[in-house]
Amino acid sequence: MRHSVTVRPGDIGIAALFVVVAALTVLLRMPPQPGRPLWVEVRHPNGVQRLVLAGPPRTIQAAGCVVSVAGGRVRVMGSDCPHQCCVHTGWKSRAGDIIVCVPNRVVVTVVGDGSPYDALAY
Repeated sequence: MRHSVTVRPGDIGIAALFVVVAALTVLLRMPPQPGRPLWVEVRHPNGVQRLVLAGPPRTIQAAGCVVSVAGGRVRVMGSDCPHQCCVHTGWKSRAGDIIVCVPNRVVVTVVGDGSPYDALAY
């Protein structure tokens, strides 16, 4: 015994609707592209310093920390704090990356080109 399947125009419309809804769901859930990093902001008790990330290599002193910018990246090269957590953080290069030295009250932030998002949660 053979069963035949009849496809009606309404069936095609419903299938097309499911495809469109699935495509929109995927597109709307895609994370935005993060902003391109442009500069580094170094906050310390004596003020704020901004360094161009893509510029020539530079090293500055900031309240007991030595901050180095080279090759589009930033890191704390040395510090007089006891645990050296800021030094062990390593190189940072993406917009939103942060290095913090709590004892010296130094915060190094990689700042991007105005992306409307602070953070993404996955």
